Amino acid sequence: MATNDRSVNRGTVGHATTGGLTLAWADAPLGLRSAPFGEHVGSGTLRDVVLEATSGDPSFLLISEDADTRAWSAGATVRPPIAERGAVGMGLGLALAGRRVLVTVAGPGRLGAVAEVLAEASAIADLDEFAVPLVVHVAHGREAGPREDQPLYVVWPGVRLWFPYDAATTAHAARVGLSGRRPCVVFEPRAGGPVDVPERDGRHVVLVAFGSAVAAASEASQVLSAEGIDAAVVIAPSLPVDVASIAERVRGCGRFVVVHPDEPMLAAGVREALTEACFLYLESPPATAKGHLDDVVRAARAAVHY
Repeated sequence: MATNDRSVNRGTVGHATTGGLTLAWADAPLGLRSAPFGEHVGSGTLRDVVLEATSGDPSFLLISEDADTRAWSAGATVRPPIAERGAVGMGLGLALAGRRVLVTVAGPGRLGAVAEVLAEASAIADLDEFAVPLVVHVAHGREAGPREDQPLYVVWPGVRLWFPYDAATTAHAARVGLSGRRPCVVFEPRAGGPVDVPERDGRHVVLVAFGSAVAAASEASQVLSAEGIDAAVVIAPSLPVDVASIAERVRGCGRFVVVHPDEPMLAAGVREALTEACFLYLESPPATAKGHLDDVVRAARAAVHY
């Protein structure tokens, strides 16, 4: 690594992590706390979150490839490795040195390259000797690029997966991650505005939704209400889900549908956890539905009329 121009020449995990630690301890061992990280943090929701998180930090360091540095009061700009694995590895090194780090990844299909680094970050956090405030931000949606049919992130123990459904919940997830002690991944939906989530008792069925599927679940609740079906929308902001709080709602009616943003394996995990917690109370087989209005309405009707 060439320290004079603060560039990283090799994109391997080892070189990137070492580079992050070198920057951390050599440049500002005490004052530098925050390092937004990645290609697209210079605009939008994350820009506002990071500006807030780093407000008043005179030794703020921006690590980015193409962010508009004029928008930041940054003392220096460091170009990250091109490969996602190297970028997240360097972010882990900075997080271990006391920074709050945010790394952007183009889409879920690119997460396989960083699985080893995130697993290592989680293992380090388990020791409870170091805080690892490492947030990996992922654009989530059909236009976010190719993805794997069986994503690796369903088996990352200790890594919380945040699935916000609009700008406000994305900002909340990023703030929680930047102020926490464990690594997490924030899947921000590429499209979608504010969502009006109806407040219903859920006397007939509970729609457990996460990510961009919250919009479809909310719309389905309105359609079902016109048919006399009381469907409550319960949002799961992150995975693993808070089984206890959601199970309490499900036990009241005995029926639930997990509504997911084209993440069937994650939805299956939520369904299994809730089924185990509510088995003796269920009145119909638990179901999952992709976040499309017709699919959600059909699944809810089937649960109610079983």
